[in-house]
Amino acid sequence: MKIKDKKLFILYIIIIFIVLIFIGISTNVNGRNIGFNSEDVKNLNEGWKYITDSGDKLQINLPTELLVPKGSDYSIAMDLPKAFEEGLFLCIRSSQQSLIVKIDGEEIYRHGIGTHNKFNTCVGSSWNLIPLLKSYGGKELELTFNSKYDDFSGMINSIYYGTKSSILFKLIEDYGFRLFVAIILLIMGIICYILLRALKYININTDNLIYLSIFEILISIWLLGESKMLQFFIGNEFVVTNISLFTIMIVLIPMILFVHTLGGHFKKITIIFCLVYGFNFVISVILQIWGIRDFYQMTFYTNFLNTVAILYLCIAIIIEIVKHKNKEAEFIGVSLSVLAITGLIEIINFYTKNFNVISNFIDIGSLVFLLFISIFIALKIKNLIETSREKKYYEMLAQHDSLTKGKNRTAYLMDVSKIFKDENRPDITLALFDLNNLKKINDKYGHLMGDRAIVDCYNCINKNFSKLGNCYRIGGDEFACIMLNCKKEDLEESIDSFNKHIDEINCKTIYNFDIAVGYANCDNNKELNFDDLLKKADKLMYHNKRAIKIK
Repeated sequence: MKIKDKKLFILYIIIIFIVLIFIGISTNVNGRNIGFNSEDVKNLNEGWKYITDSGDKLQINLPTELLVPKGSDYSIAMDLPKAFEEGLFLCIRSSQQSLIVKIDGEEIYRHGIGTHNKFNTCVGSSWNLIPLLKSYGGKELELTFNSKYDDFSGMINSIYYGTKSSILFKLIEDYGFRLFVAIILLIMGIICYILLRALKYININTDNLIYLSIFEILISIWLLGESKMLQFFIGNEFVVTNISLFTIMIVLIPMILFVHTLGGHFKKITIIFCLVYGFNFVISVILQIWGIRDFYQMTFYTNFLNTVAILYLCIAIIIEIVKHKNKEAEFIGVSLSVLAITGLIEIINFYTKNFNVISNFIDIGSLVFLLFISIFIALKIKNLIETSREKKYYEMLAQHDSLTKGKNRTAYLMDVSKIFKDENRPDITLALFDLNNLKKINDKYGHLMGDRAIVDCYNCINKNFSKLGNCYRIGGDEFACIMLNCKKEDLEESIDSFNKHIDEINCKTIYNFDIAVGYANCDNNKELNFDDLLKKADKLMYHNKRAIKIK
């Protein structure tokens, strides 16, 4: 890392440190609440009775997990408070469960029953807001759950009631940080992707960084799906239910491709992983459509594949650092290690059915990863732009004549090749020029005067023909101009002006200043190649050269 980059990196770290200190202080200092939410949300977590299969009622408090086989109904009931206000709602979180709500035995709400098609059999997890009428006060509230998954059968989350706005504020308070992290990641990922694609259009290779930006976007989409807040922005049940299950199947592919680009190693392993991920995705979709296994039931295999992939990424980066002394891998290794550790914790939580803390660790890991990767991408973009500028500068030097400052023979041959490769080639006019008497000028007046004659010659050509095409110095005293779709009257006008300019220069020099010119046209004839065009123009130029000498 260059000294300037190190200073910039240190500045970023200081800013991040200050922001974290401010967040830490603000979250630990008590002050007057000046927020907009002045209404309280009341919980209904105590005084519930679990109705067993035999009809017995056991006292329970929420949240809880009951021993219930998958696919079986289980019900809880309680008496609502007698004093009820208008405009209140019951808030129930159903986790991969169907739900039926009854008041004194009369059904008032149902979710996840008879509303799914063959492709979308997963009930999903969602918030259920049920209006509570004033007349419900003192009546029995009965909730019946059912889940086809062992992981969620018997689970009952905390239950609240209050106004819609107070419930929304509580959910934002509980899950807002997760939503914030997901949105920031998504915005940063999209900005990076757009910027990197723009740089690619100006011939700056950003493929490896594009993989990183796609990875950021996929992580953010997965976090949005797991934030428990997506439902308030997108009402589509299929999207809310399956978006995180979709992204988890492909999220690590761009990171695997990125690690491959660090040194070009592990090509076969990269291909194998991509094929396995593709196979897993296709099989998951097919099994979902056929109704054999849905997306959630396939997450066991997907998470196993992700665990193997995370271990591979860690090993691959360690090899890049230790064996190949890759400096970029060192920077990525630090950020990826944080994400890998938190990601493995998430997978462990999934297998141990600790769903209440799912995404908590990955939130922190993703935020740290975002900060490191954003710094990495910013520094890389800065270096790529500087490298591109240097490359363009050296290309400019390689294609320009140091004496006349105009384009040289290299640029001339490149332009010719580009034009004649074009299937939709335009009409081409090639003009060749030759500075007469250059050897005599050098011998009699010295090379400095000869150089001045060359510069005067190019300037004369450029002044009169540059509006029609590109001008070049292709040899010691030889020049050319390539004109596309040039009108005959415009060419003749430029030649007249060119001859007058020669006479003007002649009046100011102590030597005889003459330029021979010849030109030929190719009227979009695909059979005529450049050599034929060159011979025609060269022949006419020498005719002009002999005519000047006769004068």
